[in-house]
Amino acid sequence: MLFSLFGKSLEGGGEEAMASRRDLVFLQQQRGSLNYFKKIAGLKRLIHWCLPKSFGAQIQDEAQTATATAANEATCGIVDEPKDLVHDIDALSAEDQLAVVDYVEDIYKFYKYAENSSQPHDYMGSQVEITAKKREILAAWLIEEHLKFKLRPETLYLTFYIIDLYLSRETVLRKELQLVGISAMLIACKYEEMIVEAPEVVKDFICISDWAYSKEQILTMEKRILDKLEWNLTVPTPYAFLVRF
Repeated sequence: MLFSLFGKSLEGGGEEAMASRRDLVFLQQQRGSLNYFKKIAGLKRLIHWCLPKSFGAQIQDEAQTATATAANEATCGIVDEPKDLVHDIDALSAEDQLAVVDYVEDIYKFYKYAENSSQPHDYMGSQVEITAKKREILAAWLIEEHLKFKLRPETLYLTFYIIDLYLSRETVLRKELQLVGISAMLIACKYEEMIVEAPEVVKDFICISDWAYSKEQILTMEKRILDKLEWNLTVPTPYAFLVRF
Protein backbone atom coordinates (compact mmCIF):
# COMPACT_ATOMS: atom_id res chain seq x y z
CA MET A 1 0.00 0.00 0.00
CA LEU A 2 1.29 3.45 -0.86
CA PHE A 3 1.36 6.15 1.74
CA SER A 4 1.53 9.89 1.27
CA LEU A 5 3.78 12.22 3.15
CA PHE A 6 1.27 12.38 5.96
CA GLY A 7 0.83 8.58 6.22
CA LYS A 8 -2.60 8.49 4.55
CA SER A 9 -3.59 5.85 2.05
CA LEU A 10 -3.49 6.82 -1.61
CA GLU A 11 -6.02 4.16 -2.56
CA GLY A 12 -9.44 5.27 -3.52
CA GLY A 13 -10.54 8.56 -5.05
CA GLY A 14 -11.51 11.94 -3.78
CA GLU A 15 -9.76 15.26 -3.55
CA GLU A 16 -7.65 14.11 -0.62
CA ALA A 17 -6.25 11.18 -2.59
CA MET A 18 -5.51 13.40 -5.61
CA ALA A 19 -3.69 15.89 -3.42
CA SER A 20 -1.65 13.10 -1.88
CA ARG A 21 -0.69 11.84 -5.34
CA ARG A 22 0.46 15.34 -6.35
CA ASP A 23 2.55 15.51 -3.18
CA LEU A 24 4.19 12.20 -4.06
CA VAL A 25 4.98 13.30 -7.62
CA PHE A 26 6.44 16.57 -6.33
CA LEU A 27 8.60 14.68 -3.83
CA GLN A 28 9.89 12.38 -6.56
CA GLN A 29 10.73 15.37 -8.75
CA GLN A 30 12.60 17.01 -5.88
CA ARG A 31 14.52 13.81 -5.20
CA GLY A 32 15.43 13.60 -8.91
CA SER A 33 16.69 17.18 -8.91
CA LEU A 34 18.65 16.55 -5.73
CA ASN A 35 20.32 13.48 -7.27
CA TYR A 36 21.12 15.50 -10.38
CA PHE A 37 22.91 18.21 -8.41
CA LYS A 38 24.74 15.58 -6.38
CA LYS A 39 26.01 14.02 -9.60
CA ILE A 40 27.16 17.45 -10.89
CA ALA A 41 28.95 18.18 -7.62
CA GLY A 42 30.65 14.77 -7.76
CA LEU A 43 31.72 15.37 -11.34
CA LYS A 44 33.23 18.74 -10.38
CA ARG A 45 35.20 17.14 -7.55
CA LEU A 46 36.44 14.46 -9.95
CA ILE A 47 37.57 17.09 -12.48
CA HIS A 48 39.41 19.12 -9.83
CA TRP A 49 41.04 15.97 -8.49
CA CYS A 50 42.23 14.81 -11.96
CA LEU A 51 43.52 18.17 -13.24
CA PRO A 52 46.71 19.84 -11.95
CA LYS A 53 46.21 22.47 -9.30
CA SER A 54 47.85 25.09 -11.48
CA PHE A 55 45.36 24.50 -14.30
CA GLY A 56 42.55 26.46 -12.70
CA ALA A 57 44.85 29.39 -11.93
CA GLN A 58 46.14 29.31 -15.51
CA ILE A 59 42.60 29.47 -16.93
CA GLN A 60 41.74 32.35 -14.60
CA ASP A 61 44.90 34.26 -15.59
CA GLU A 62 44.19 33.75 -19.29
CA ALA A 63 40.61 34.97 -18.85
CA GLN A 64 41.80 38.08 -16.98
CA THR A 65 44.46 38.76 -19.64
CA ALA A 66 41.93 38.43 -22.47
CA THR A 67 39.52 40.76 -20.67
CA ALA A 68 42.24 43.38 -20.05
CA THR A 69 43.43 43.17 -23.67
CA ALA A 70 39.90 43.66 -25.00
CA ALA A 71 39.39 46.63 -22.68
CA ASN A 72 42.68 48.24 -23.78
CA GLU A 73 41.85 47.77 -27.45
CA ALA A 74 38.43 49.30 -26.94
CA THR A 75 39.97 52.24 -25.06
CA CYS A 76 42.59 52.87 -27.75
CA GLY A 77 40.10 52.42 -30.55
CA ILE A 78 41.92 49.34 -31.92
CA VAL A 79 38.73 47.56 -32.81
CA ASP A 80 38.03 46.11 -36.20
CA GLU A 81 35.52 48.40 -37.84
CA PRO A 82 33.10 46.85 -40.32
CA LYS A 83 34.06 47.77 -43.86
CA ASP A 84 30.64 49.19 -44.59
CA LEU A 85 31.10 51.73 -41.76
CA VAL A 86 34.46 53.08 -42.98
CA HIS A 87 34.10 56.75 -43.87
CA ASP A 88 34.58 57.59 -47.55
CA ILE A 89 36.87 60.62 -47.51
CA ASP A 90 36.16 61.35 -51.18
CA ALA A 91 32.37 61.37 -50.89
CA LEU A 92 32.09 65.14 -50.41
CA SER A 93 34.26 65.81 -53.47
CA ALA A 94 32.46 63.42 -55.80
CA GLU A 95 30.83 66.26 -57.76
CA ASP A 96 33.95 68.45 -57.84
CA GLN A 97 35.74 67.87 -61.14
CA LEU A 98 38.90 69.53 -59.86
CA ALA A 99 39.16 66.89 -57.11
CA VAL A 100 39.57 64.14 -59.77
CA VAL A 101 38.03 61.56 -57.44
CA ASP A 102 38.15 58.91 -60.16
CA TYR A 103 41.95 59.11 -60.29
CA VAL A 104 42.84 60.01 -56.71
CA GLU A 105 43.81 56.46 -55.70
CA ASP A 106 46.18 56.15 -58.66
CA ILE A 107 47.62 59.59 -57.92
CA TYR A 108 48.50 58.62 -54.34
CA LYS A 109 49.99 55.33 -55.48
CA PHE A 110 52.29 57.36 -57.69
CA TYR A 111 53.01 59.74 -54.78
CA LYS A 112 54.10 56.78 -52.66
CA TYR A 113 56.35 55.48 -55.43
CA ALA A 114 57.84 58.94 -56.01
CA GLU A 115 58.37 59.46 -52.27
CA ASN A 116 60.38 56.25 -51.98
CA SER A 117 62.49 57.05 -55.04
CA SER A 118 63.34 60.64 -54.04
CA GLN A 119 63.91 60.38 -50.29
CA PRO A 120 67.09 61.96 -48.86
CA HIS A 121 69.38 59.47 -47.19
CA ASP A 122 70.95 59.86 -43.74
CA TYR A 123 73.67 62.43 -44.33
CA MET A 124 74.91 63.18 -40.82
CA GLY A 125 77.76 60.71 -41.15
CA SER A 126 79.03 62.40 -44.30
CA GLN A 127 78.85 65.96 -42.95
CA VAL A 128 81.99 67.25 -41.25
CA GLU A 129 80.68 70.31 -39.38
CA ILE A 130 76.89 69.77 -39.44
CA THR A 131 75.28 67.85 -36.57
CA ALA A 132 71.71 66.86 -35.74
CA LYS A 133 71.63 69.54 -33.02
CA LYS A 134 72.58 72.27 -35.51
CA ARG A 135 69.89 71.09 -37.90
CA GLU A 136 67.39 71.17 -35.03
CA ILE A 137 68.28 74.80 -34.28
CA LEU A 138 67.93 75.71 -37.95
CA ALA A 139 64.54 73.96 -38.17
CA ALA A 140 63.18 75.76 -35.09
CA TRP A 141 64.28 79.13 -36.50
CA LEU A 142 62.75 78.44 -39.94
CA ILE A 143 59.45 77.35 -38.39
CA GLU A 144 59.33 80.59 -36.39
CA GLU A 145 59.98 82.70 -39.50
CA HIS A 146 57.47 80.65 -41.49
CA LEU A 147 54.77 81.51 -38.94
CA LYS A 148 55.85 85.15 -38.85
CA PHE A 149 55.46 85.49 -42.64
CA LYS A 150 52.18 83.48 -42.57
CA LEU A 151 53.30 81.18 -45.36
CA ARG A 152 51.48 78.07 -46.55
CA PRO A 153 52.18 74.68 -44.88
CA GLU A 154 53.35 73.28 -48.22
CA THR A 155 56.14 75.87 -48.25
CA LEU A 156 57.54 74.69 -44.93
CA TYR A 157 57.52 71.00 -45.85
CA LEU A 158 59.14 71.70 -49.22
CA THR A 159 61.78 73.84 -47.49
CA PHE A 160 62.90 70.96 -45.28
CA TYR A 161 62.83 68.54 -48.21
CA ILE A 162 65.17 70.87 -50.17
CA ILE A 163 67.50 71.29 -47.19
CA ASP A 164 67.76 67.56 -46.46
CA LEU A 165 68.20 66.54 -50.08
CA TYR A 166 70.89 69.17 -50.64
CA LEU A 167 72.76 68.18 -47.46
CA SER A 168 72.60 64.54 -48.50
CA ARG A 169 74.35 65.42 -51.76
CA GLU A 170 76.71 68.22 -50.75
CA THR A 171 79.06 68.83 -47.84
CA VAL A 172 78.21 72.15 -46.17
CA LEU A 173 80.24 74.25 -43.76
CA ARG A 174 78.72 75.28 -40.45
CA LYS A 175 78.77 78.99 -41.34
CA GLU A 176 76.75 78.27 -44.51
CA LEU A 177 74.00 76.20 -42.88
CA GLN A 178 71.72 79.18 -42.21
CA LEU A 179 72.35 80.40 -45.76
CA VAL A 180 71.21 77.01 -47.08
CA GLY A 181 68.05 77.27 -44.98
CA ILE A 182 67.27 80.81 -46.21
CA SER A 183 67.85 79.91 -49.86
CA ALA A 184 65.78 76.73 -49.52
CA MET A 185 62.84 78.68 -48.11
CA LEU A 186 63.22 81.26 -50.90
CA ILE A 187 62.96 78.46 -53.49
CA ALA A 188 59.94 76.95 -51.70
CA CYS A 189 58.21 80.35 -51.61
CA LYS A 190 58.68 80.78 -55.35
CA TYR A 191 57.28 77.30 -55.94
CA GLU A 192 54.33 77.19 -53.49
CA GLU A 193 53.20 80.73 -52.67
CA MET A 194 50.59 82.43 -54.83
CA ILE A 195 52.11 85.91 -54.93
CA VAL A 196 55.88 86.27 -54.56
CA GLU A 197 57.85 89.40 -55.39
CA ALA A 198 61.39 88.02 -55.48
CA PRO A 199 63.25 91.27 -54.67
CA GLU A 200 61.08 91.95 -51.63
CA VAL A 201 61.33 88.37 -50.41
CA VAL A 202 65.13 88.45 -50.68
CA LYS A 203 65.19 91.69 -48.66
CA ASP A 204 63.02 90.05 -45.99
CA PHE A 205 65.37 87.07 -45.75
CA ILE A 206 68.38 89.39 -45.47
CA CYS A 207 66.61 91.18 -42.64
CA ILE A 208 65.66 88.03 -40.67
CA SER A 209 69.24 86.77 -40.98
CA ASP A 210 70.36 90.00 -39.27
CA TRP A 211 72.24 91.00 -42.44
CA ALA A 212 74.59 88.03 -42.08
CA TYR A 213 74.33 87.35 -45.82
CA SER A 214 74.10 89.60 -48.86
CA LYS A 215 71.65 89.40 -51.73
CA GLU A 216 74.36 87.97 -54.00
CA GLN A 217 75.18 85.21 -51.50
CA ILE A 218 71.52 84.16 -51.17
CA LEU A 219 70.94 84.09 -54.95
CA THR A 220 74.20 82.23 -55.55
CA MET A 221 73.29 79.58 -52.99
CA GLU A 222 69.80 79.35 -54.52
CA LYS A 223 71.33 78.46 -57.89
CA ARG A 224 73.75 75.98 -56.33
CA ILE A 225 70.88 74.19 -54.61
CA LEU A 226 68.77 74.05 -57.77
CA ASP A 227 71.68 72.71 -59.78
CA LYS A 228 72.37 70.00 -57.20
CA LEU A 229 68.66 69.03 -57.13
CA GLU A 230 68.60 69.10 -60.95
CA TRP A 231 65.72 71.60 -60.75
CA ASN A 232 63.35 68.83 -59.65
CA LEU A 233 61.00 70.26 -57.03
CA THR A 234 57.81 68.39 -57.92
CA VAL A 235 57.95 65.81 -55.13
CA PRO A 236 55.35 64.51 -52.65
CA THR A 237 56.27 65.89 -49.24
CA PRO A 238 54.70 64.43 -46.06
CA TYR A 239 52.13 67.22 -46.22
CA ALA A 240 50.58 65.67 -49.34
CA PHE A 241 49.71 62.59 -47.26
CA LEU A 242 48.77 64.45 -44.09
CA VAL A 243 46.20 66.62 -45.88
CA ARG A 244 44.42 63.51 -47.19
CA PHE A 245 44.76 60.95 -44.43
